[in-house]
Amino acid sequence: MTGELSSLGQLLEFLERYGVTQVALVLCILALVYLGKKIIKGDLVTRDAYERSEANTERLLHIIENQETGALREILTFVRRIKKVEQGPEDGGE
Repeated sequence: MTGELSSLGQLLEFLERYGVTQVALVLCILALVYLGKKIIKGDLVTRDAYERSEANTERLLHIIENQETGALREILTFVRRIKKVEQGPEDGGE
């Protein structure tokens, strides 16, 4: 019990010397560093969940690419029709 009181006393002296705000800031920075390490190592997300999300992302990207090519084909046919209409009167009129 006396060991706990002495360490608590040391902590209170430390807080009095440096201030609560600075100590809280240091603790927050340490917590962010700890979370950053966990994120980099991949400990916060399981491998299965990560692989499922990657597969879902790839599937959705494939769907989006197919939609883009379909829209581009429609635009290309529209532009070709416009070119035919514009070229027709000029060739026939001259």
